Amino acid sequence: MKINGLSLSTGLLLAIISGAMVIPLSRIDSFNLPEILGLSLIDILIGAVFALLVMAPFQKHINWLRTLAMIVASIAIYTGVVQLAITHYHLFYLNMDYASGIILSGGLGALLTGLATQLLAPVQLTWKSYTALAILGLIAGYIFSVTIDSELIIINAIGFIIWQVLVFLSIYFSKNT
Repeated sequence: MKINGLSLSTGLLLAIISGAMVIPLSRIDSFNLPEILGLSLIDILIGAVFALLVMAPFQKHINWLRTLAMIVASIAIYTGVVQLAITHYHLFYLNMDYASGIILSGGLGALLTGLATQLLAPVQLTWKSYTALAILGLIAGYIFSVTIDSELIIINAIGFIIWQVLVFLSIYFSKNT
């Protein structure tokens, strides 16, 4: 399937939908499902939906093997940066507070997503692209650090939506230069 004509408005809509999917996916938590390879079904689905709706459309032609690799990469990136944020980056002896860990994870997740998209789509990204990804990822990480503890899933979803939209925009405008 040829999709190289991804428009800005279509990509934005897909990124918004991807971020908003956390709302219905959060309902899965009430079923107390077992983990798969140490990962919750919600985390797996959040990563898979992001890969399918935000990363995969950057391919010029759909390649199912690359799409599958994007799904695996997206799940690994998402669960990895979440784990780092939860453990306050103890692995790297940083001992960050909760909010700082989330902010740093936003930037790191954006950089890793850009790298995975560059390798698997493939798109051409430059050091300026990665600078934009890092800055916008950190900004979105800050917003996410504010929205994450809300009792309302709609507020939580805002953090997901903003991060995913900013990552999409970074890659979209970088690939067109």
